Amino acid sequence: MIKKYLIGIDEAGLGPVFGPLLVCGVSVNSENLDNLEKCGVKDSKLFGSDERARKERKNVWEKAGIFLENFQYKVISAEDLDKKNMYELEIEAIADILIKLDWKKTETIYIAQLGQTSFKKFLQRLEKKENSFSQDEFIQKVIYEKDADSLYIPVSLASIIAKVKRDEEVEKLCQRIGENYISGYPNKKTEVFLRKYFEKHNTLPPETRKKRQWKPLKELIEKEINNSSLGML
Repeated sequence: MIKKYLIGIDEAGLGPVFGPLLVCGVSVNSENLDNLEKCGVKDSKLFGSDERARKERKNVWEKAGIFLENFQYKVISAEDLDKKNMYELEIEAIADILIKLDWKKTETIYIAQLGQTSFKKFLQRLEKKENSFSQDEFIQKVIYEKDADSLYIPVSLASIIAKVKRDEEVEKLCQRIGENYISGYPNKKTEVFLRKYFEKHNTLPPETRKKRQWKPLKELIEKEINNSSLGML
């Protein structure tokens, strides 16, 4: 029997003010979709955001991993997100992942929609990264949808792995700067984390996304600029 491979692509970390954005792609045999569902694969957002949810996502990923053909991910740093267009960075990552997953050997490619970017604009941007993405062979394989992470198991799995890998990146970052883990999303815990670090060092921690529009962050950036002008950094 000819194996039918499916690719799913999603991201984790669009909203945080601290830590990287991570894009992940998976390749699975269509015969394993039921097995993946039995492992608990679902939209990563449905797990929640607390410590229990983090452990549950990791557990599902460990169980589901044996049914994967391949997976690839790319970490996009806060520095790059501050310097470049976020969607361009995502599309660049998607192009790289598709090539590494050997998309030409797959039957269907499921991609979670990037914000309000239409399929037409998405393809136009993707084609600039690699000419083969302009071919009908590619276009006819792609299903590009909003909420794809809750509709298609390969995208759900990609969303889980993206979350798990992003958590690992943030954990390593927090350990390096001597702080406890935080998700980096704009909430009270993140505000306390940023203020505490700023009080110690008179600057924001590495991997802070300084272009994010969040009042507590803007206040600290203003203080950082003032400190710099006074020669305190």
